[in-house]
Amino acid sequence: MDIATLLLLLAVLIILCQIGLLIYQIRRQPVIRREEAPSSIPPETALPPSPPTVQKSPVLQPATEPTAIYLPPPRIQPELRVASSEPPRYQKKSSLFSIHERRFYDALLNDLGDEFRIFAKVRLVDIIWLTNEPKDKWRHLNRVLSSHIDFVLCDVRHHTPLVGIELDDSTHARFDRGESDKFKESLFAHVQMPLKRFSVKETYLPGEIGQSIRDAIRSGPNRPKS
Repeated sequence: MDIATLLLLLAVLIILCQIGLLIYQIRRQPVIRREEAPSSIPPETALPPSPPTVQKSPVLQPATEPTAIYLPPPRIQPELRVASSEPPRYQKKSSLFSIHERRFYDALLNDLGDEFRIFAKVRLVDIIWLTNEPKDKWRHLNRVLSSHIDFVLCDVRHHTPLVGIELDDSTHARFDRGESDKFKESLFAHVQMPLKRFSVKETYLPGEIGQSIRDAIRSGPNRPKS
């Protein structure tokens, strides 16, 4: 038998001895019994029973309306559009004009096609230019770069712009279109060029548009609105 085995046996014997000693001490402890304590109050001097407690009914409080809690409307997050990796695709339109524009153009061509050169959807910058260097030059220049006029009539020989024509449909009732219309009227008055407006119609009488345009050219440019 080697030394390691002897040490292991010795450790086991020590543990068993400690367990036996603990059991012996527990058994030697006395058992404590509870004895009922004698009543300190003799029966003849016992207190009379207390009267029963009367339960009071709770007082009902008047009902109050719950306080309204204001919750702000939820904020709608803008839709995030993920750009596609495919190249842009373009498509040719079926017509340069809308239905109302084509109907008006045909009537305009019949009335004035022999007297003037008629151009459609002309950018303002193609007929009106900024000639000085104001403080906000690019802001003013961008307004004529990004806007167009529906029709422009020019003289036959030099193609000098003579009158601008705007065709007003239901979209001109919008606030943004109204602001654009005011800018165009002020701009044409500033460059002393007539601007004539027509409302869309299903049909135009022969000569109706032509006579109105001739009158506008003879009377000169629109006066600026105060």
